[in-house]
Amino acid sequence: MKLKFFLIVLLFAYTVQAQSKKSSSQKNGSYGTTPTNWGIGLRVGDPTGVSVKKYLSNGKALEFNLGRSSFWGYDYKDRFYKDDKFSAYDYVGYKKNGGVSLQAHLLFQNDFPNAPGLQWYWGIGPQLRFNTYTFTYRYDGGNAWIYVTEKMTDVDFGVDGIIGLEYHIGGVPLSVFGDVNLLL
Repeated sequence: MKLKFFLIVLLFAYTVQAQSKKSSSQKNGSYGTTPTNWGIGLRVGDPTGVSVKKYLSNGKALEFNLGRSSFWGYDYKDRFYKDDKFSAYDYVGYKKNGGVSLQAHLLFQNDFPNAPGLQWYWGIGPQLRFNTYTFTYRYDGGNAWIYVTEKMTDVDFGVDGIIGLEYHIGGVPLSVFGDVNLLL
């Protein structure tokens, strides 16, 4: 089984939330003010894209992210030379074309005591990534180098673990969050 490890640091994100009427006495996830049902916003990091969040009862939420993935690359040079199929070739390089990532998380949100609007959360869920690579290598054709390019699509499926902080700005339908995400 192929195991990939990605450490994803979310630099900054914000969520604009659709207002709804709920009791402010709700436990876990009360934000100290009238909570919201839905949030939609921008996620910056890996992936960078659109984030949609559905706030559930009892301090839970569902989060869905769609965006461009894998800004941090992997050097395929070592892997290229370990493959006997390419022993007669020289590695020139590779180009990563736009990758796409789909994430879904079940989040468990908890209020910080004496810090209205601030929550910490953790969660788990699946992630699916698609990346396309163009590899270039060459071989000696006698009188000149012969260059070859190949395209490959890499599909990865794994489980995400996530932990983070979310701050709901009082009086406006806006929150800011930051998290660390691990894909296995």
